[in-house]
Amino acid sequence: MQTVLPIAYFPPISWFKALLDRAVIERHENYVKQTLRNRCQIATANGTLRLSVPVVKAEKTTDVLIASHDNWQQKQWNAIATAYGESAFFDYYADDLKPFFTADSCKNLFEHNVSIIQKLLELLDIDDVTLRFTDSFIGENYTAIIKAEADASGTVTQFPPYYQVFRSKTGFLPDLSILDLLFNLGPEAACYLLKQ
Repeated sequence: MQTVLPIAYFPPISWFKALLDRAVIERHENYVKQTLRNRCQIATANGTLRLSVPVVKAEKTTDVLIASHDNWQQKQWNAIATAYGESAFFDYYADDLKPFFTADSCKNLFEHNVSIIQKLLELLDIDDVTLRFTDSFIGENYTAIIKAEADASGTVTQFPPYYQVFRSKTGFLPDLSILDLLFNLGPEAACYLLKQ
């Protein structure tokens, strides 16, 4: 069975792993608010922080526009810099990612997210994955679960812990945005994903 993923904003690690396993991104769905389509989670000294892109809702996900109020781009970049500024690889990747947090980076949420995912694949040095999209609406019963997946026994399987800046304070925080893996593991992030 083909794995189908909704589009995602700085996707969680489980989403990215499914993408590497040749998943297809749903292009024809109706927009679902308050989901990873416009949200991601990062690790901070106080636990997880949800970052949300303000949107002008439309019926189809591909038609959703990014709202330009509240200086959200600068606020999000500041939150990311505060959360990961001390990580081993923040400075290494910051210049490549900061353009996604400028006022005119993109007006359409779907296109913005596709650009982000393409850049992340480049930064992870994964060049054998081509983004593929559905030709028509597949349905809402996605075979890839966005958070940790439940196995047949009903227990939750998670990726193994890796180094996180605030782990000694917060404990390991699983399945955050791929940004967490990238800033903490750097070039080893791709190996981590491919081993799972």
